[in-house]
Amino acid sequence: MMRRIFLISLIVTLLLLEAAASPGRRTVAVAGGNDSLLQQRRPLDTAEAVARLQRDMGTIVGAAPAGTRLAILVRSLRTGRVLYALNPDTPLTPASTTKVATCFTALSTLGVGYVVKTTLESETKPRNGALPKNLYVKGYGDPSLSVSKLDDLCEQFLRLGTRRIDGDVVGDGTFFDEVNTRFAYSGDRDDPEPVAPIDALTLENRSYTVIVSSTSVAGSPCNVQTWPHSTAFTIVNKATVGPAAAPRRGRHSNVLAPEPNGVQRYGDRWPATQKETAQRTPRRKTTGTAERKTAQQKPGATNTNKKAAPLQLKRSGVKVDVTTESDGRMTITVSGTLPPGRTVSVRQPLRNAPLVIAGVIMERLLREGVAVGGRLTSGPAPAARKVLAETGRPLVDILRTVIKQSHNFLAEYTFRIVGAASGGQQGTAAHAVATVQERMNRCGVPFGNCTLNDGSGLSRRNLLSPAALVGIMGAAWTDKKIGPTFESLLAIAGVDGTLRGRMKGTPAAANLHGKTGTLNNVSTLTGYVTTRDGEPLAFAFMMNGSGGGYRAMQDRLGVRLASFSYNEPSAPPPAAKPATVPKKGR
Repeated sequence: MMRRIFLISLIVTLLLLEAAASPGRRTVAVAGGNDSLLQQRRPLDTAEAVARLQRDMGTIVGAAPAGTRLAILVRSLRTGRVLYALNPDTPLTPASTTKVATCFTALSTLGVGYVVKTTLESETKPRNGALPKNLYVKGYGDPSLSVSKLDDLCEQFLRLGTRRIDGDVVGDGTFFDEVNTRFAYSGDRDDPEPVAPIDALTLENRSYTVIVSSTSVAGSPCNVQTWPHSTAFTIVNKATVGPAAAPRRGRHSNVLAPEPNGVQRYGDRWPATQKETAQRTPRRKTTGTAERKTAQQKPGATNTNKKAAPLQLKRSGVKVDVTTESDGRMTITVSGTLPPGRTVSVRQPLRNAPLVIAGVIMERLLREGVAVGGRLTSGPAPAARKVLAETGRPLVDILRTVIKQSHNFLAEYTFRIVGAASGGQQGTAAHAVATVQERMNRCGVPFGNCTLNDGSGLSRRNLLSPAALVGIMGAAWTDKKIGPTFESLLAIAGVDGTLRGRMKGTPAAANLHGKTGTLNNVSTLTGYVTTRDGEPLAFAFMMNGSGGGYRAMQDRLGVRLASFSYNEPSAPPPAAKPATVPKKGR
């Protein structure tokens, strides 16, 4: 009896396994009847379900305005089967989905644990309380370097017991090359969004602050200092305390509200250097956008004028003049008058950052009693050197902001880090492009007809195909070392990032993970979505054209994929919504 029961159980098990393994057919248990007993439904054919999916997606994209260039690809990450394709190998302008290629390359070449560092280095370690060689402040591209991190470097150095530096204190920003603006190294003819210069060694968002305060005695000199303090700054104080200011009515657009500490900040914008201005192009109005014309000056050209335009604070009567001397130091001349008992802070753009940052380190060490026998300068560190102190920021933290918030400035930092880490300190951007292409070839991503000019996607001359984007998604998915991290960087529909307000209340919400891309007449979306059967899909939707409604179209495509099942009942294709003009964004 027991043997018969065993044989019957074995036969039933084998039959179930055979049914589950049959391609294109699934047995689904459904509730039915008054007693809610589970019954079996006749399985649907896989080809029929896929054909219906393709018809529905064709109906959705069929509503695109005339003249729209469409390229779409959807592939199963489990089986490799293509569920939908429309011009999958056609390269189109990707906008910010370019960041997918940049960040995937950064993760796969540098690793999940890579840290973007700033270090104190020398050719030798301190001996008997003295450093016989130069002390180098070396930057490796940390865009978030702050004064507190420099303080940490100094504390580490002091713990070595060093009380004297016989050599110079040198700022080294040569990890990147000198072509430091996206507009210059991309070779573009227009600049849809200006990106601040990208330097390997910078500080506090490329700025410092001149703080001017007055006593209560009219005619006495004002107190002037900088934050941070640096031995690269020489202050010439000609400012005096003026008479008490008469009360005035009305609002003054050049004065911001007082801060809690009593400091008033004048203006929320600061002047660019003439070099930075020359590398940008003047604005011209176009339909729906502000674009830029080509600059007359050649990309990367420098300006030899040493004196920056003075910043005049009309409300206070204080004027700040900054002059760069032949040795790179800056002379800060403050003149004018300030009413009694007042403090104003003037933010200035940071020029010659390596020298200034080395001066911050030097000033702090001098304040701690460390004697410096050499001078303050900037330049490359020798090849043979030892790390004495270091601080940094995890690369993943930068990439998370790049992808989820579509941060162009940090994307270009990532792009240049990739190029420099591959040995491209000279020609950083060109090395970054070569590294991306080499990585794509190694991972089997079809990249032969693709073009990259920058890392953010601001360049309209960038070209990617859906096959390339889906290929990157697939390569990341199958790489166990970086796959989970890469997916965590993507925005989540209806939850966060650039997809926070999209596809809410649909099967795609909290399901679809993706990267958006938007320029004028360009809208793209690529990422992952899981079907009702639990099947992971990689997709890329690319729309180039002057019509509207592209985001709504992408959302409907994403929802349809999230709703897909091989056992879904027959249903008419969804009706197409009228095209609408998409909101501006990334």
